[in-house]
Amino acid sequence: MNEDLRRETVRAALATRTRLGIERTSPVCPFDAAERLGVEVKFRNETSMEGMYCRTTRPTILVSAHRPAGRRAYTCGHELGHHVLGHGTRIDELVDNASKRATRDPAEDAADLFSAMFLMPKPVVSRMFDGDAVTVEEATSLHVYRIAARLGVGYETVLTHLRWSLRLLAEDRYRELARRHVKDIKADLVGYDTSAAVWPVDGAWYGRPVDVEVGDILVVPPGVAHEGRVLEPAGTGPHGALLVATRPGLARLADGSWSTFVRVQRLRFVGRAIFRHLEDPDADAE
Repeated sequence: MNEDLRRETVRAALATRTRLGIERTSPVCPFDAAERLGVEVKFRNETSMEGMYCRTTRPTILVSAHRPAGRRAYTCGHELGHHVLGHGTRIDELVDNASKRATRDPAEDAADLFSAMFLMPKPVVSRMFDGDAVTVEEATSLHVYRIAARLGVGYETVLTHLRWSLRLLAEDRYRELARRHVKDIKADLVGYDTSAAVWPVDGAWYGRPVDVEVGDILVVPPGVAHEGRVLEPAGTGPHGALLVATRPGLARLADGSWSTFVRVQRLRFVGRAIFRHLEDPDADAE
């Protein structure tokens, strides 16, 4: 990507945050942001695509329901980039192969950069590390994982952003952190191996609700109370109490000095994003 396009894309991402009234250091949910911009978001039962932007009378973003939560969020930001940057209808896959990335349409690179700078601009990332009282170079894999959860994106996505977009992480430290497998970080958090998504949530969480799926595990500090019928206690792990999301709906976590909302959606939810947290009509009545 040439430098002019890079600067234009970064400006567009930051201007979009300003337009939405998002605080300079606050994280953002891309699904909520798209709806506020008049772009409908739908989750699709598709395994062969990452996402799609449809430039129609009612602009629409389609996201595969089969991708991990962090990837879905980043994909939504990518498709939102196509919308803001004035691109036409696009069917997208996030390309990991370097040779393919080097030859693809520059508009795809611009949409990727938009997503990164919309979801993870430097002021937001800096506040995240300040909240954990750690520098980027000092951060452990667990610090990075916690920050990725607060941003709503994947662990590898944050590492790549720190190294290549923000240039805050040295190459040797990047390689060291990238060698740590997410499954091992999750096991450290809960005390056992699990295929479920794991969300560490504490007083450093701010700016956006905790968005999880049925079956996900939350790790919260001892003494944090939960309100609502969608979370159930699941014991204690090395880093705090464990809560499991058991049904769609809303909950609240609080400890007297801090609180946040939790929104639970069905596993691999398919449909309009605005309905993803509606309580399950088939759940047993109490």
